[in-house]
Amino acid sequence: MKKFIALASIFIFILIVSCERESQIIKDPIRLTTDQKQLVNSSNIFGFNIFKEVAKNTQGDTNVFISPLSISLALTMLYNGSASITKDELRSGLGYEGLTDEQVNIANRDLIKALIEADPKVNMQIANSIWYKNDMYVKPGFIAINKDYFKAGVFPGKFDTATKDSINNWVSYNTNQKITEILDKIPGGVVMYLINAIYFKGIWKYQFEGKNTTKLDFNVSSEEKVTTDFMTQTGTFEYFQNDLFKAIDLPYGEGNYSMLILLPNENKTCHDILNSLNDTKWKEWNEQLLKHNVNVSIPKFKFGYFKKLNRDLIALGMSSMFLNADLSGISNTDNLAVSRVLHKTFVEVNEEGTEAAAVTAVEIIKTNLPDNLAFNANKPFIFIIKEKDTNTLLFMGILKNPLKN
Repeated sequence: MKKFIALASIFIFILIVSCERESQIIKDPIRLTTDQKQLVNSSNIFGFNIFKEVAKNTQGDTNVFISPLSISLALTMLYNGSASITKDELRSGLGYEGLTDEQVNIANRDLIKALIEADPKVNMQIANSIWYKNDMYVKPGFIAINKDYFKAGVFPGKFDTATKDSINNWVSYNTNQKITEILDKIPGGVVMYLINAIYFKGIWKYQFEGKNTTKLDFNVSSEEKVTTDFMTQTGTFEYFQNDLFKAIDLPYGEGNYSMLILLPNENKTCHDILNSLNDTKWKEWNEQLLKHNVNVSIPKFKFGYFKKLNRDLIALGMSSMFLNADLSGISNTDNLAVSRVLHKTFVEVNEEGTEAAAVTAVEIIKTNLPDNLAFNANKPFIFIIKEKDTNTLLFMGILKNPLKN
């Protein structure tokens, strides 16, 4: 009898664990308005375009990691202070055609709120700020719009070393100390910074057990291999494959957020995938994800990334803000232009989950110048952190070498 009770207890325990893994917390999905849907679609198109441009210009085994959302939010604050050709280029580049300024701002405000609240088990933070030299006149309307819709903090200052330190402290605080510095100095002539910061921490819905982590080879290229820690588990995940890649979707928290990994097939590369990646294909690939039992093996990795985005944004048709900018919506000050768009990110993927952060700083200057399947990510791959209901792209990266920091 005791033996029977013990066996029954084990059976019930296994059944409960199995049900807990497969159960879904029933809650209302995020429902987007027509304007919000257009904004997300446009934002994703911008994200694919800027990611392709950055990846194209990053050589060798340097890892790539950007936040399209962070870049878009920082540039939208600039959009609110632009006019004439500069505004037209930003509207086109960010995909805001067909939307009024009010629709753009409302949709962004509501999207930020929805992303922050999407999953109580995921720590998602978004912060914005405006920093300007205290002898510069800034139009109240510009300040008001970005405060009202983007919750931007406003900080006048001398733009000396103390201001630089304050900016870096703000960045550090709003990225949970994952990015501690965006500026090493404030160049002469700079009168304003528009800054966005994003922090993300998601715990895997199905965590990897540390005891299953093992040393395996990662093929950096056909000529080079490195040995690193691979996390492994077998379970039910959304999976899809075609003649270009294998894809697996690894959920965080309650499932709103996930990491989609696109692993190139034999004789294919990440750039082959990027050449096919667009908004239509993105939707098509996501729709083809189906649940399968998969043996998952992915490397642990952690790295930071920094990029000045001027050349990439110019290549996407947003050049006038750097050359002959019309930023009359910000100030009546003559000869304002964007001198640099700085983008810095951090990502760590381990057995527990993923921690990621991004900062985008738009620097404005006053100048006279203008069945058991196998998924073994043992070679360079693309990874995308996204929100499920809105399909918003938070971060996009290429892991070329997991040992390269």
